[in-house]
Amino acid sequence: MAARPTEPPRAFKGALETKIPAAINRIAFDLYKMAKKPFTGSELMNLFLPSVFRRPMTIAFKETRGQGVVQKLFIDLHGFKPPDEDMGIFRVVSGRLHITWSHFQLPADGWFPRYTQGGDDQFPIHAFVEDFDPEIAEKFLDVVGRMIRISAEWGLVMRVFNELNKPGFCATPAQMRYVWPSVLLLLKRIDDPMAKQMVKELDVVSARAGDKARIPPAIVQLVRPAYDAVTKAIMLFDHEEERDITDLTMTTGSAQYALHNPRFEAHQFQFDGLT
Repeated sequence: MAARPTEPPRAFKGALETKIPAAINRIAFDLYKMAKKPFTGSELMNLFLPSVFRRPMTIAFKETRGQGVVQKLFIDLHGFKPPDEDMGIFRVVSGRLHITWSHFQLPADGWFPRYTQGGDDQFPIHAFVEDFDPEIAEKFLDVVGRMIRISAEWGLVMRVFNELNKPGFCATPAQMRYVWPSVLLLLKRIDDPMAKQMVKELDVVSARAGDKARIPPAIVQLVRPAYDAVTKAIMLFDHEEERDITDLTMTTGSAQYALHNPRFEAHQFQFDGLT
């Protein structure tokens, strides 16, 4: 009877294989909370609704108060991404910013987006209206630019971990630690006895651990940028550890917003961003 072929070993299996991605998601989520700023309905109208429509749309919204209908505004990331020189190795391939609000969130200045001007995902907004306020626009571009950067960097971190953990590349935690030290920083963010024990085992790793470690050719140039993203974030959180990180948009008077299906390219390698 022929022996069953065995799958090449990978560095992490079981609980840690799911908890490391969970830690990556958690760090990205906290970075988003730090980056976000509240946006009122008036601010959003100033940027995305021509002045001739602002008063009637607001009045109509107030007249339907109590119906609890959620309004949605769809924005194409291409129109509001940072300049290429600020994006470094990253390029936006596709993605949306979804902004939502209801009477509960914006009771004073909510409004109805027009169907063909951001009110439907088939007709996303690509630019500000002509008479926008530059200060409000600067605030919006700063927030969206930060969110795009977080999504790109941490989508890359997730992809690098998954690629290195594929069978045939890093077969042990020590091998991954050798080629991508970020895994040790991520393990330190996991409140789990197994992760804590792994940190102790990986704190000092012999160079021999890298003898058999392999990096997928497609991400060779991306291991260092992913390492830099993790290191930068961990240093930031260590500095902010005594401050409660709160999402300032989770209040009445502010619309909710998040990235949807962002996709990026770095060194001709495409990957999904984190949301």
